[in-house]
Amino acid sequence: MNRTNFTIATFVISLIILLAAMGWLTFTVRRLNRAEEEARHMVAIEENVRLALWQMDSTIAPLIAQESAYPFFKSAFPWCIIHFRVASDGNVTSIDAGGKGPDRLVELRALIDKETLKTITVNTLPHPLMAIPSPKPDTQRQEVARQPAPQQSEMNVREWQKRAEYSQQIISQNAANIMDNSLQPPVNIVREPLIPVWVQDNLFLVRHNTAKGVAVTIEGTWINWSAMKSELLKKINDLLPSADLIPHGTGASISRSRERMLASLPVALVPGELPHVQSPSFPPLTIFLVVAWVCALLAAGAVATLLIGTVRLSERRGAFVSAVTHELRTPLTTLRMYTEMLSEGMVRDGEKVRDYIETMRAEAERLGHLVENVLAYARLERRRIDCHACTATLSEILERAKERLARRTQQAGMELVFEGDETEPPITIHADPSIIEQILVNLVDNACKYAATAEDKRIHVQTGREGSQAVLRVRDHGPGIPESEARGLFRPFSKSAKEAANSAPGIGLGLALCRRLARLMHGDLRYEGNVRDGACFALLLPLSPTQNSYGDGAC
Repeated sequence: MNRTNFTIATFVISLIILLAAMGWLTFTVRRLNRAEEEARHMVAIEENVRLALWQMDSTIAPLIAQESAYPFFKSAFPWCIIHFRVASDGNVTSIDAGGKGPDRLVELRALIDKETLKTITVNTLPHPLMAIPSPKPDTQRQEVARQPAPQQSEMNVREWQKRAEYSQQIISQNAANIMDNSLQPPVNIVREPLIPVWVQDNLFLVRHNTAKGVAVTIEGTWINWSAMKSELLKKINDLLPSADLIPHGTGASISRSRERMLASLPVALVPGELPHVQSPSFPPLTIFLVVAWVCALLAAGAVATLLIGTVRLSERRGAFVSAVTHELRTPLTTLRMYTEMLSEGMVRDGEKVRDYIETMRAEAERLGHLVENVLAYARLERRRIDCHACTATLSEILERAKERLARRTQQAGMELVFEGDETEPPITIHADPSIIEQILVNLVDNACKYAATAEDKRIHVQTGREGSQAVLRVRDHGPGIPESEARGLFRPFSKSAKEAANSAPGIGLGLALCRRLARLMHGDLRYEGNVRDGACFALLLPLSPTQNSYGDGAC
């Protein structure tokens, strides 16, 4: 595996590892976001449940305390269906049966009697109302009151205990404030606090009136649970809009309801669905994730761009080395062979000796031109080339380069033609004549190489003016440049050894060097593809004195 392949493989593996790490990070952040939203939602539900339980207990406890303080015939419980008393002989009576209707009493007698009330098992948590001490408390009921609550979460237990203490305080205060001597039972009768119990799906508040520890009567209130439930749910509608209240300990109860019991009734709160709390549009973790992805993608893109550029540069340099090697081999071989032949006296004919010497001189010039281009491009890359601009006319610069250009065209069997409008005033530019000469030599050299097989052997050097710029055009009548190759004309190191062997001599550096040199003088070099007969290149140069930032003075 060469170095380039190793670099690519390392980058691909690193990119896979990076994407895998970012994928894991994304999954983790999203999971944490979901967990945070769910936790926030649960906290909102629990807080609303806590407030709703307090609100309902605050509403119910004073009413039950008032009902417990008064005799049954004096109470005015808002959701009362009927007040009743069960005598020691089991007879169920009601003083408000006439007002409520005889049917209610009939329903009550069918639903409950003395024996039923005696054997009622309260399938709920012990309530503070059941734990209110009476003057002579019943031992059995005291044991029931001390039954431990089921295991709950620590927070729910503390919350329930606070609400129970509050209800006990309300009952004790109201009982002391409401009760007076006229409502006191006979001295030998002990009236116990009311106990909320369920009989089937009906809610009752019942209590025993005892004499010397023996129950003599049972008093109670049959509660309209539907109306009471509806009123309580209205009070908490803003907190829990889809809540429900279910009897605790009945078939309708659920295990979770034990954690959300009212302290004053054997009823459990089911909070129902609560709309999710609107999370921030851009939570911190999401912002962090987006920033991480952007940074990772930018880093991957930067590394990929750098890698691609490095690989391409490496390939182009490899092609350049191959092309240079091929270009150097031919003239060096020729020089060595001719030198050996001349030095050993193998050629005695004077005419042939001159031909050999001329060939050696041409090959030496070719090598010098090649080395000159490579060194000039290297200096451009290192920003070490100087531009000594001066003011001169195009005709003066062309006169200076004419001899060198003519010699190159004569070697190739071509004809150099200078064209310009003599009626126009001289075109004065501000540029470096030596750089212009180097550009023209490269352009004419290319024309000599690529148009060598053309019938028309002329190479035109035209001068003109375009707006604020002077123009030097070099045109031949060769096969021209295909459109597919025109896009890469000015790319350096574009010719491989194979291409150099199958095309005209050169390493693919001349045009790239010429454009860089032209732009160094604030000009440009472009290929004019609209010319159908051959190839035409236009060198644009700044006119004087519009752009004279390079220096002052004449050449």
